[in-house]
Amino acid sequence: LDILLVTNFIAGYFLLRAAGWLAGASCPALRALAGAALAAASTLILLAPALAAPLNFAYKIFTAALVTLAAFGWHGLRPFLRAGTWFFVLNLGLAGFAMLGLQRGGMNGVRVHNLTVYVDLSPMTLVLSVLAVYLAVRLVLLVFGPPADGQPWQLELSLAGCEVRAQACFDTGFFLRDPVGGRQT
Repeated sequence: LDILLVTNFIAGYFLLRAAGWLAGASCPALRALAGAALAAASTLILLAPALAAPLNFAYKIFTAALVTLAAFGWHGLRPFLRAGTWFFVLNLGLAGFAMLGLQRGGMNGVRVHNLTVYVDLSPMTLVLSVLAVYLAVRLVLLVFGPPADGQPWQLELSLAGCEVRAQACFDTGFFLRDPVGGRQT
């Protein structure tokens, strides 16, 4: 139980930090630690009796929302959903790597219970796998970098015979700031 909690705490911390970078959201270390503690605690569902699929799904959504809220805070629905989605996608990627290892490498000790994947790996192997995901995200951001501040595009639309002119900015979701409040969007 202690290894399960510690390794999932470490995994949660690095996945939250990577999700913060991908979402362009602030995830201070203390908040990431709080989110990681909730993420580790949420894995205790492995010890519960088998739940119905809708309850498992509701539990996953609820705990993912709590972890995201603890790590990133509330800055509006869109930033919350973006950070939560990246955290969820990174978790799925890590679980997918575990399942791929099971299929390709004949790994033993992989169990799925209550929509939670448990891999009987040494803690060092699991931590190194999480660090690999973390470093892959950092490498992508290093190679491609944040989007440059571009000039707005000039759009001209013709609607029902009326010309409408507007400006549009390319929004990647990375590192953009709200022009009114100055917060990252």
